Amino acid sequence: MQTNTAQPLPAAGIAAEAIEQRLTVIGRIAARIAAMLRAIAEENGRRRAIRELRLYDNHRLADLGIRRADIERAVRGGRKAL
Repeated sequence: MQTNTAQPLPAAGIAAEAIEQRLTVIGRIAARIAAMLRAIAEENGRRRAIRELRLYDNHRLADLGIRRADIERAVRGGRKAL
């Protein structure tokens, strides 16, 4: 009686490699898209903060330690040390 031991065909190995490479490329693309979406969300948060701070009067801004002209810099890069 013959035993049937299935061995992968060479073509199947090549196909599996190609699939793995494509999945790697797709993973990289997905990671870049996720990074771009995070960057967009962070920028939207900064813009929202800038809009909110622009609604404050000068006295309230002074209480926070920033001047009206420095709102965007304060949100995007931090404020100067006092």
